Amino acid sequence: MITCLQVALNSNLYYGKLMSKVALSIGTNCGSRIKNIFAMESMLSSVLGPPLMFSSLMETSAVDVQEAQTPYLNRIITGVYNGSPYQLLCECEEIELSLGRRHKGLKKPRTADIDILIYDEVIISSDKLTIPHPAVFGRRFCLEGLNQIGADWIVPMTGKTIGESFLLIDSDVKRQEIIFLTETTTVN
Repeated sequence: MITCLQVALNSNLYYGKLMSKVALSIGTNCGSRIKNIFAMESMLSSVLGPPLMFSSLMETSAVDVQEAQTPYLNRIITGVYNGSPYQLLCECEEIELSLGRRHKGLKKPRTADIDILIYDEVIISSDKLTIPHPAVFGRRFCLEGLNQIGADWIVPMTGKTIGESFLLIDSDVKRQEIIFLTETTTVN
């Protein structure tokens, strides 16, 4: 028997509202990284609608930075959102600020970093927002995490699924080191 909620979720309707499927990356390399990840997850769970999916927790080195940085903890989250991509961006930036982020886009260490990777089939290229996010193909953890929880999602502009894109990962991106963390791994 199919419930109304299942029909609603399958059609991107939730509580009678049209919802957009979104994929976000979250990351941190300052302070108590695990507490920052859990805080971002908690705050995002009140922004995104179900079903929420979480990739493995991954530790990665900072990429394309001038100075050495503490490794990042990263995770990919998918869910649904009722609002525009720019509204979601504002909510993500508010969460970052509430967790102590002070610099945006400077490749500096940060307590909270939330990026909109995919927003349904939307394509945006503006000074403020780019969707799909360039990190989808430039950061291994993004494709790894998306492949875990959304392998069948279509990447706008490419027409390929995440799973297909994962198989075609660029060799330089493939060399980016990832440590997949388990529930028993101790991190700060």
